[in-house]
Amino acid sequence: MVVAEPGPNGPFTVLKLLDLVAAQADDCGIELTPYPVPTEDRNEMIDNFPHTVPGQREPFDLALFAMDTRTDPDNRMWESTEIASPDRPTGLNYMGFANPRVDAVLRAARRTTNVDERARLYAEFQDIVFEERAMLFLYYPRETTGLSPRVVTQGRDLETELWWSPLETLELTSP
Repeated sequence: MVVAEPGPNGPFTVLKLLDLVAAQADDCGIELTPYPVPTEDRNEMIDNFPHTVPGQREPFDLALFAMDTRTDPDNRMWESTEIASPDRPTGLNYMGFANPRVDAVLRAARRTTNVDERARLYAEFQDIVFEERAMLFLYYPRETTGLSPRVVTQGRDLETELWWSPLETLELTSP
């Protein structure tokens, strides 16, 4: 099971979550062995078919990654035309997910400029993904940080997950 490498560039809670997932899978007779992969290696593995684990000859069986979400919900990784293959080695759909309803809903959502219709179509898309169990959404790390106005962030976007990194560049002004 390929996972994001823990540490300042990876999810801090992923290893605790993996322990829980592995224990439950073990109860079903399935052995899951976490294989932490650095971000640059993980990106190379995902972006190139046949998605071989770094240092291995076989593709991964299971991957646990955090997904960035964008302001616009359109994401071509779910389209069957994007399935990675020898003919399309950099296809965005590395899962091999294919569903004609999803393809049609995403095409329709991409074509309309009506915000309410787009919202309805993307909700339908999400329902299909949920029904199909195309991806198991385990958790979504959310946090609220209280920040003193004395902290100087040097113009960083405080809405990003790693607004504080690198920590040593933050400054505290005098009271």
